[in-house]
Amino acid sequence: MSKTCNEVKIGLEGACIQHVEATCLCLDCSENEDCILCPEHGCPKYPLIPEPEKWSYNFSEDGLWDNEVFETGEEAYEAGKDAALEDGYEVFYIGQLVPITIPQNYVMVTDEVLRQVSQYLDDEYGSEFEHGERWYEKITEDEKLTLDEMLNNALQAWLEKTHNHPKTLMVTDIDEYCRTDGTWIKEPQE
Repeated sequence: MSKTCNEVKIGLEGACIQHVEATCLCLDCSENEDCILCPEHGCPKYPLIPEPEKWSYNFSEDGLWDNEVFETGEEAYEAGKDAALEDGYEVFYIGQLVPITIPQNYVMVTDEVLRQVSQYLDDEYGSEFEHGERWYEKITEDEKLTLDEMLNNALQAWLEKTHNHPKTLMVTDIDEYCRTDGTWIKEPQE
């Protein structure tokens, strides 16, 4: 069973989404000629976001870093230097690529959720009796922590089920290289 580019978003390399536990980077395959599907499941294959310790180069410190990915900073430096010379740039940057993740303990909205329930009780059943406020005041800190944990688990399960993990990278440990008198010099970090 084959799928068309309009039916799935896929990239050109990576692992079957059924077998991936890491965050995936999904590319819109409308820009690609071929859709690659997992032969075992017939599901799209997504390129994985590089693990930490992958590197790239760019001609701007900010913005989209969409150049080739390398195993080491030295490889990214050499490729960046060659590309800068070829394209006439006097400055280039190398940086480490790190997947953006939502941490397990991210959700800290328990008090907000409980206040909304309290407000609903007052709105629905009359605030003159302070149903919501009296209900809210009976909730202990331990019970709030339990709800925090439950909400975090629900968020993580939802991210896994829907594959809605962030699909982008953060660039860290950025080094700037400037060409001076034909030599590339690493600028000191501020």
